Amino acid sequence: MSCNLKESKGEKASTDQSYVDLMIPQFLSIALLMYFTVAGMKQNKDSCIRFQNGNLKELATAAILTLSAAATNKPTIAASGVAPLLRYYIASSRELTRLSSITKAPILHHFSETIAGIMTIRCFRKEDKLFQGNVDRVNANLRMDFYSNASNEWLGCRIEFIEYVGLALSYALPLNGAVFWMVSLSCTVENKMVSVERIKQFTRIPSEASWRIVNCLPSSDCPYHGDIKIKNLKVRYRSNTPLVLKGISLRINGGEKIGVVGRTGNGKSTLM
Repeated sequence: MSCNLKESKGEKASTDQSYVDLMIPQFLSIALLMYFTVAGMKQNKDSCIRFQNGNLKELATAAILTLSAAATNKPTIAASGVAPLLRYYIASSRELTRLSSITKAPILHHFSETIAGIMTIRCFRKEDKLFQGNVDRVNANLRMDFYSNASNEWLGCRIEFIEYVGLALSYALPLNGAVFWMVSLSCTVENKMVSVERIKQFTRIPSEASWRIVNCLPSSDCPYHGDIKIKNLKVRYRSNTPLVLKGISLRINGGEKIGVVGRTGNGKSTLM
């Protein structure tokens, strides 16, 4: 319960599990394919194409050919020249991906709450306020996507420039796409690993106490009829948070039907 109170809705896993199960393995395999393609452009080109169709044996063939060609192959030397650009780009790209995940969840949450409370919204004529709130959340998420796409274009322009300048004599045309996709897919894998990082946080959440605690069992003379008596009840969710219930005292006799009323945030659900 404390985790749900402390973490914002944007910090919850959302689509991270699907990225971990589907997207990251796919992009990782294609990124490895691009590395092998660049490192041994001529020797393992056919093997890489066959591996792309699903033959894992061709990946091993491509790796062996890469090791033999990497020492003298110009594409390997050229690919090492993009490493400084990659380090500079990934520092901002990773954070933009994280911010995009955080700003996406409030859109869906706001939409579902609006659908659930549509009658109340129409009753108080708050359609414009809710509409503007949805626009603001969508804009916040689109800003992150815009900056992420802009950073991709920034990296792509510089990689293309390096390729045309350094490899124009022999490898410019066949290598442009391979280097670009190698770096682009490597960055995509790195960005999607944010999902692994976010899910890992939830694996470290302390477990709740068991339903049956031996030292806290009721005594044998504990009454079992339906009367409920509460005297000066005070409740807070954590030790450093304000009281939610501040000295509640009441008595409910067996068979009585009662109702708890109050404005939002007064502790009705907590009392129940």
